[in-house]
Amino acid sequence: MKDCLNFEQFSDYYFKYKRLPENISCSSGKMLNDKQLMTKYEKYCQKLDKSKEKRYLDKQADELDERVMLKDVVKVKKEKISKPSGYKKDENWEKVKNIVYERDNYECQLMKKLSQFDNNQILKNGGGDLVSIFDPAHIFGKGAFPELKYDPDNVIVLNRYSHSMLDQHHHPITGVAINKEEHSAFWAWIVGQERYDRLLEKIINHKINKPVI
Repeated sequence: MKDCLNFEQFSDYYFKYKRLPENISCSSGKMLNDKQLMTKYEKYCQKLDKSKEKRYLDKQADELDERVMLKDVVKVKKEKISKPSGYKKDENWEKVKNIVYERDNYECQLMKKLSQFDNNQILKNGGGDLVSIFDPAHIFGKGAFPELKYDPDNVIVLNRYSHSMLDQHHHPITGVAINKEEHSAFWAWIVGQERYDRLLEKIINHKINKPVI
């Protein structure tokens, strides 16, 4: 990586070679005065800063590709979890998971909507290896809305970091705490407003039709 020249070195380079470093444009003919040179020097610094930032982002993107998005398609890592004795598999939930994974193509539905920069931010903010573990996540929690627990429409594939953040009412990228309205807005953005409204309607209809005990 090239070191940034100071103004004196920049000026010396110009007067020695009759051109500016890093191919900064310079009209031929009349020599530049100090004020003009300072303007060109500022452009030179900005160009180096952008180049440095681009190299940094490219490096981060390469690391993300290696760790998370192999050929832009991240497959689910199936962890081996020891089951307690007497554990009974929930067959209905297994069916829902299979439907959701196939429907969502084993991809995190949040990360596919984000820019490369935002995906890098997830790693930087503590996502680590959790971004390469993909869970079936409930949009409306199964505890508060059990009627939607087995509804595939209420489940999407999310990376485990963002899934955990949203479950705790935190920003799925930065991890910062968010309020109820922001939490709802994030889900609506991730799954689309039409789908989110459809789920709300199911909840309302369930409450209306729920038998009174």
